Amino acid sequence: MNAECAAEVDEQVDPSGVRLSEASSLSKTPVCAVCGSKDSGELYQGLRRCGICTFVWADLNIDPLKMVELYGDNYFADGEYLNYRCEEAILKLNFEKSLRRIRQYANGGTLLEVGSAYGYFLDVARTYFAVSGIELNKSAATCAISRGHKVYQGGFLDVNLPDESFDVVVCLATLEHFPEPDRYIEKIARLVKPGGVFYFSTCDMGSWFARVSGRKWRVIHPPTHVSYWSVKTLTRILARFNLGVVECKRLWEYRSLASLLHLVGVRLRITLLQRLSKWHVLSRIPFPFNLGDAVFIAAVKPVVHRVAR
Repeated sequence: MNAECAAEVDEQVDPSGVRLSEASSLSKTPVCAVCGSKDSGELYQGLRRCGICTFVWADLNIDPLKMVELYGDNYFADGEYLNYRCEEAILKLNFEKSLRRIRQYANGGTLLEVGSAYGYFLDVARTYFAVSGIELNKSAATCAISRGHKVYQGGFLDVNLPDESFDVVVCLATLEHFPEPDRYIEKIARLVKPGGVFYFSTCDMGSWFARVSGRKWRVIHPPTHVSYWSVKTLTRILARFNLGVVECKRLWEYRSLASLLHLVGVRLRITLLQRLSKWHVLSRIPFPFNLGDAVFIAAVKPVVHRVAR
């Protein structure tokens, strides 16, 4: 661990450890989280698709403690990420692009990032916003706090925050991790101020690449990914909670050359590529990446004008 990340967790971190809200069983109910329909069937083994709105979710029932382990320190190294901390500079290239888009709709005020990891996006955003974050992983939250950020460690649904207290709420590559996503988006909608923006990125199951890939689509890997969105289902659930989409575009990102070699090596079972991906120097080489299956969306909460009587 770097020296800057060795600070003790202050009062913002739950001293009892990780809360288990995110570790509740995943989508045990046959009711669609987007439209409330009970009409669903198996899309692929382990995945269900709503027969009305086409939302897809992982049909899993995982022990809560196992869910906490999934988002432990291994998640950020040799897990879903090859080495998150080694790729700080490249991640910040993506975060700076996101921040420029956010500032088209809000150029100051309060900002909350849900799933703030080690605080790299907060580093970039605090130039323009009063930032805070929520992070399930205790080590990551501790690191972000040591960088001077206000971060609540624990499950998003467990953290008590006042309604309409943020000008911007941000979820970067996070929505796909939400079990019971309607509860999360409902809370986000409550936290956003009237006229404020909910900005997020996620993968699009309705994209051509996802359709062609089928069951082998790169994003399908429960139990960490449990909610599989399309632009259609995202627009529908946002409208349900009074959030109107004002921008939706395909997402260009930078990935490290190491992470791309790792991804291809694992998918194609090429051992040489997996070994090459361990070279740390390759973690610092950015590579533009767009398969057409990721989107960013900005959604605004309307201002309600009250008529005086």
